[in-house]
Amino acid sequence: MDELVKRHGSTHFANINYGYYILFLSIIYIILLFCLRNYAKITTRSTRFFKKLYSLNPFIHLSILLIAIFIPFYQPHLNKLTVYYKRLGRLSYTLIPLNLFLTLKPNWFLPSQCTYTDFIPIHKWLSRFITFIAILHSILFLSHWSSSSDENVSIAIKLQNPKNVLGLIMLIPSLLLICLSIGPFRRFSYTSFYIIHNISNVMLIFLTPIHARPGVAIPYLIINSILLLAIAFNKIFFIKKSELLAKETLPNYDNNSSLVTIRLPRSALPETFTPACHIRISPYQFFNPLYWLLPSHPYTVVSLPSDDSVDLVLTENIKKFAFRLHMERSYTIINQFNPSVPIACLNSSKRVCIVCGGTGISFGLPLYRYFSEIIERNQRSIEYLRLIWMVKDKSQIKILEKLNSLKYDLEDKNFTSNFHVFITQYSSKSSGIEDSSGSGYELEDLTPEDPSSIGPYIFGSVNFGRRIEWTTDLSTFVEHDNDIDNTWMLACGPSTLVESANKYADKSGVRFASEIYTL
Repeated sequence: MDELVKRHGSTHFANINYGYYILFLSIIYIILLFCLRNYAKITTRSTRFFKKLYSLNPFIHLSILLIAIFIPFYQPHLNKLTVYYKRLGRLSYTLIPLNLFLTLKPNWFLPSQCTYTDFIPIHKWLSRFITFIAILHSILFLSHWSSSSDENVSIAIKLQNPKNVLGLIMLIPSLLLICLSIGPFRRFSYTSFYIIHNISNVMLIFLTPIHARPGVAIPYLIINSILLLAIAFNKIFFIKKSELLAKETLPNYDNNSSLVTIRLPRSALPETFTPACHIRISPYQFFNPLYWLLPSHPYTVVSLPSDDSVDLVLTENIKKFAFRLHMERSYTIINQFNPSVPIACLNSSKRVCIVCGGTGISFGLPLYRYFSEIIERNQRSIEYLRLIWMVKDKSQIKILEKLNSLKYDLEDKNFTSNFHVFITQYSSKSSGIEDSSGSGYELEDLTPEDPSSIGPYIFGSVNFGRRIEWTTDLSTFVEHDNDIDNTWMLACGPSTLVESANKYADKSGVRFASEIYTL
């Protein structure tokens, strides 16, 4: 030890306290998250900043974290650049516990106040930051070694140390991960991104303690290992084995995919679950290494606890190697995860508008059914309820007929009267059909050329060849003098739709919750 201190001077241990500071900062941040979601309340009078803070906006949260991280980063008495190069490396490792905490599914510390989807944006950007500073740490040292005037310092000499070789080995998957995390590459092959992501994480967690000097095994490796065990526990003990009861496909959803309904046995989920909850499905059993290496696939549950089966609506890519569910094959159902809809909305909302696009109907339908049942049973006064579904083509509406959980509801006019459909690519000129934005139109009357292509159900309105006009179509939704804090806009679908709904909700001063269906 004396020899080590003599060679490096007091700077060798200069970053240890900074690492403890980052760990302490992570703990404080988690406690603040707990307090924010347990004791703070969002109202229409809340500031825009506080709303973004509460909704875990990644820009707000990461800005706060980065300010706290870098305030003590520079210290005037530390004048050797290599001290800061090392500090970047220690920073990347000491942030991993916080990042792993954000990936817990479910999060035991915030079981009812947050869902794992709430943390995805923060986790995504924090992961990129960790990877970036780890890469920067490596590049700065390589640059320092290559440009040093000291004859005892060079890349060749430094790489004779196995610990430095480990650092170079970890650099390779980190560089690849940064490239694959770019949107177009990630969407092109999410599986490749996920594999590299897992490999890079495991290498960073378990090789860094060997590479780092001074060591980081205590307490960081111990904490990281405990969190990894918690993640593994969730993926082992909160699972069920199941086969498909039925699968029906609506072809030509778009050029590359088909719209599909899946029916699972009711036993796939526990006795009670939250409307619009998620499940994740893996084609492998937990003892198969591919169960851990490859991604599971998230789906929103269309059914309610009272149904006798579990329905899913999803798109399946027609590409050769795309993941698809098959009959007569066993799957692992991983947990059931709460949706992004706050408990306050489910328990106390009085005016609710649900807007969804495409397969976002899997989010909208269970929530609409949940609130409809509350109205039917007079459990609570709900003054306004509307479900709006936007589809590209009228044939997509046939998917409703294939849902076992809707077999009675679609025949109930009280249920469908507040269900409004927008068929965005329909050409009324070619069929001679006028826009039916009024109420009480029967679909088979609106499509005399092919009644069976939509079905004989009466909706509140069927709107052809256009998208929703927020202020016009929702003119009676917002009543500023009538409990605006219990007025909710819920949205699900492509990011463009969700962003439009969010802007409308923000402008109208109503509460908002959403899920975006994208990678």
